[in-house]
Amino acid sequence: MALAVQHTFDVLGGTGYILVLVMEIGIGILQLIWLWRTRSVRREARKAGLDYDDFVNLRDAKNGTAQGQGEAMMDVEKQLQGKENGKVQNSQGFSISENSV
Repeated sequence: MALAVQHTFDVLGGTGYILVLVMEIGIGILQLIWLWRTRSVRREARKAGLDYDDFVNLRDAKNGTAQGQGEAMMDVEKQLQGKENGKVQNSQGFSISENSV
């Protein structure tokens, strides 16, 4: 609005304003994409009477996965214990003997 009443245009200020506007629109679009992709999980959570975060944490605890990433939790202490026993555990939780590495 200030640009409409001024007779000059501040290029740096106008460019910065436009960049911030584009980034804010991008954040809104990403939020809509996230809502679309998680609609079934949010529906299940609503049926269970939980909020999204609690539902996902409970589901992941039952499945043995870490924070919704779908991968086995990397436990450094288990890896160190396995190394003492001659076995090394990779990031997916599989034990590999040191002789095969």
